[in-house]
Amino acid sequence: MLKGKSLIDKARQKELSDILNASDFTNGVGPKLKQILMRGVGVHHAGILPRYRRIVEELFQKKLLSICVCTETLAAGINLPARSVVLPSLLKGPRDKKKLVDIASAQQIFGRAGRPQFDDRGYVFALAHEDDVKINRWRQKYDSIPEDTKDPGLLKAKKQLKKKMPKRRAGESYWTQTQFEQLQVAKSADLSSRGKVPWRLLAYLLSKDQNVQPIRDLVGRRLMTPSQIEVAQKDLNRMLITMWSGGYIELQPPPRIAAERKPTPKGTKPGQPKPGANEPEPVATGGLFGELLDEMRAAEPEAKPEQSAEENQTVDDAEALAKRGYELEDYRPETAKPTVRLERLVQLKSVNPLFGVFMADQLADADEQERIAALESMLEVPGSVAKFARMPSYDIIPPGALAQNRLDALLLQRGLATIEELGGGKEEEEEEVKDRGFGRVMFEEPRVWPLTIGEKLLRLFRDEFPKVDDVRVRPVWIVGELLEFGGDFNKYVTARKLQKEEGILFRHCLRMILLCDEMANVPPKGTTVETWEDWLDDIADTLTEACRKIDPQSTDEILSQSESPLTDDLTGGRRNTGSKNTKPLISESAENEEQSTP
Repeated sequence: MLKGKSLIDKARQKELSDILNASDFTNGVGPKLKQILMRGVGVHHAGILPRYRRIVEELFQKKLLSICVCTETLAAGINLPARSVVLPSLLKGPRDKKKLVDIASAQQIFGRAGRPQFDDRGYVFALAHEDDVKINRWRQKYDSIPEDTKDPGLLKAKKQLKKKMPKRRAGESYWTQTQFEQLQVAKSADLSSRGKVPWRLLAYLLSKDQNVQPIRDLVGRRLMTPSQIEVAQKDLNRMLITMWSGGYIELQPPPRIAAERKPTPKGTKPGQPKPGANEPEPVATGGLFGELLDEMRAAEPEAKPEQSAEENQTVDDAEALAKRGYELEDYRPETAKPTVRLERLVQLKSVNPLFGVFMADQLADADEQERIAALESMLEVPGSVAKFARMPSYDIIPPGALAQNRLDALLLQRGLATIEELGGGKEEEEEEVKDRGFGRVMFEEPRVWPLTIGEKLLRLFRDEFPKVDDVRVRPVWIVGELLEFGGDFNKYVTARKLQKEEGILFRHCLRMILLCDEMANVPPKGTTVETWEDWLDDIADTLTEACRKIDPQSTDEILSQSESPLTDDLTGGRRNTGSKNTKPLISESAENEEQSTP
């Protein structure tokens, strides 16, 4: 709507021009952004590099920009008050599921209108839908012709206007003036706590004090309703039992297995043998992956007779918990004694620590591309960007050492993936469904996409930790492809035409640096400093150099913010690897403008 319009007066034009010409706008979206800024219009969102956003903020504060087009998080998180705030719409969301903006967000945006030092009031405008604008303009023309007119020309014009009356479109969402007024006077929303206690915080608290009651008291003081607190206490039980089953803590008293339920299978009569009671021994599997699967079966360890009765009972209890669950209603562990494994959870802050430790243990025998893809998949990337940076197909990057030698066969053995999901069986199935007379496919089933290394590891993790439901992966190939371009960030975004998303890609690289440094503190068994820590340091150093070339100030700020007393307290000091770059051990995840909350 503002394209091509000049919104700055000549008195400020020269000062604005001098500042912009002194800054570097040669790469990425810089040339186009400079043209927009020259007209007095700022652009501010997560896809813009931080150094460009800083320039926009400075120009706006100096009153050299008349308008700043931004996301709602700018109004919530950055101190840039304006005389007026304009909302293109009061609705947000997908086209078929739009809903009115929530009260808290709306009032936070409204509150930016009016500069305390200059204005005695602020103005908030909400742009009407273009259909309502057309209807309103039509109504003005139609009402301008008197109803009792006798003029034949006016009567004809009014008749023609009535035939051309615009209407609202079916399936389109519209807001009303009443809703706008309700947002202005609505009561502010109450503050409330969201989410569960973070896994890393729980691990840290238990490392300092093995008594569970102080943590229960902490949960009880959260800003929640009584029913929500009750649910949160059960969630705490689940988390403690999950950490116990993973060998991170020893609970006293131990978890109690939930009462076993043995429903009679449908179609089974009393006294009839249970299904599968007389099943034959498994036979050798043929076809693709068959040999690997047979090898995995043959390699299954038998029960060790030298194990004590207590050890066997622990194994049996763990299997029963996986099948039937555990008691949550009345179970209240008193102590959770840390094991040597608990310290590994405290080391990871960028990702879910349980998943991060699990991932590290799996990547010991992975090749370089598998490691990069697996680590990248743990970092959240907006879907609007991820679709342009998907993990390449098997034709471009075939399965690596980890997938071929162990992971694929393990997923098949446990029934966690099909052969089609692992890239096999496609040609054989197509031959079976072809019509021999016409040489065409008679029917088509939904296409099965081969799993990426991150998705494979996630399925295995969920099988071993079924109660951990807050882990997601996003299979992208951003850092991997950037390294293929020799670490040249500008060349990468230009070749992939991702200039509008370069800010998100830049933040992803910074988060990868932090993750590499954290993962270096949880080396898996069978690795050495050379095969694990040095490799991660090399990746982090290459990314650090690439990011400093693009935005040195933001890179140094992000990599130094987490070097604080709190960090050292949580981790027991920083890992000393002798790396040429001093990277923080633990850092807050890079700010995600699209997901931040007022």
